[in-house]
Amino acid sequence: MEKIRYGSLSKYHQFTTTRINWQPLRRIFEQAGEHIGMNTALAILVLLVGSILIWTGYFQIRINLAGSDLQGWLALVLALVALVTVIYLFNWAMRKSEQHSEHERQMAEWYVQHEREIESERAQEVAFQTYLDRMTELLLEKGLRRSKAGAEVRDIARARTLTVLRGLEGAHKGILVRFLYEADLITERDIIDLSGADLSGAHLKKAVLNKAGLAGVELSGADLGNAHLNRADLYSSVLIVADLGGANLHQANLSKANLTEARLVVTNLTEADLTGADLHGANLEGADLIGANLRQADLRDSILIVANMVEADLTGAILTGANLEAAELMDANLQGADLSRANLKRTALRGARYNNQTKWPKGLNLAELGAVLVE
Repeated sequence: MEKIRYGSLSKYHQFTTTRINWQPLRRIFEQAGEHIGMNTALAILVLLVGSILIWTGYFQIRINLAGSDLQGWLALVLALVALVTVIYLFNWAMRKSEQHSEHERQMAEWYVQHEREIESERAQEVAFQTYLDRMTELLLEKGLRRSKAGAEVRDIARARTLTVLRGLEGAHKGILVRFLYEADLITERDIIDLSGADLSGAHLKKAVLNKAGLAGVELSGADLGNAHLNRADLYSSVLIVADLGGANLHQANLSKANLTEARLVVTNLTEADLTGADLHGANLEGADLIGANLRQADLRDSILIVANMVEADLTGAILTGANLEAAELMDANLQGADLSRANLKRTALRGARYNNQTKWPKGLNLAELGAVLVE
């Protein structure tokens, strides 16, 4: 059985005088120390140095694999552990470097985006202030508020309004609409026609816009939560995925409006005109639709859970797949309505009128529910 023999003094001298660049190893272990702790890193360093001593010949090891030389086996294990450790640390250092580079790239992108947002905000402020200055001139010097229909000053005001809106975002759009309303320019007198105006994403939460003229306006994604829109004109307006939760739309004109997937939870729509409106996938849970006109309205897959639709006119309305669980449809007009596949669990239908063109879910006992067939 062979034993470990220490190298000669000349070999030791050769090893100690060999120049080794320790900087890469030093850098790796400094990074490793930050990641796994200095004590662990020092222990790994000891293993690595021992491996280097063996590899350079300072320790000459000849191992009888069939024997039981404990020191030889320990030296072999030491060398293997050191090798694995070096590979691990190298891979970890590379990953750390890549992560650092990725972090720097993300920070650079964030900084560029942040600068762009600041610049955009400044540009919007300048554009909005310029608009206010020019509108003030039209009001005070050109008599905009006293002008008659078809007057040139009205056309100028409309053109300036539509132009500036294209460069504004949600918050500034909301401020502009409030300005026009408070200046009495978009109320019943309808001095500025906003049809075609881009108010998508406008921030109008809790805004007071009673009797406002918003016909044909693009309001997709707008926040109109808890807004006051009593008797507002929203004819043919686009309100796709808009938030109208809790808003007051009593007697509002929403005929032919596009309310696809809009949020109308607990919204007041009493006596509102929704003739031909697109409410496909809209959420009307808990909405108040007493006396609302929903003739020919598209309510496919809409949510009408516990909605109050007493005396509502749903003539020819499409309600396929709608969820009307626990909704109240007493005395409603359902003639020609399509309620196939609708969920009518616990729906109150007493006094609701229907005819032979009305389509119902299969297995429904209408006589028991109190619905009235109109010949």
